[in-house]
Amino acid sequence: MLEQLLLSAIEKFEFPRVDLTDYDITEVEDVKIYNGAESNYKDVEATIYESGHFNNKLTHEEINVLAVYMIV
Repeated sequence: MLEQLLLSAIEKFEFPRVDLTDYDITEVEDVKIYNGAESNYKDVEATIYESGHFNNKLTHEEINVLAVYMIV
């Protein structure tokens, strides 16, 4: 949910000093974790979440502007 807010904030940022569109989107993978036959725990379904990231270094000012747009 936070990533969706960030992506919408990027669109609202009018004059960034770096390319904010150079952002790698999140990859999500569903996996099943199996325990051994002698385990007291049941099998677990889990989602592996690898967060997206900017390929450029952002300044504190740009981070603050994105944070404000995320709140708005």
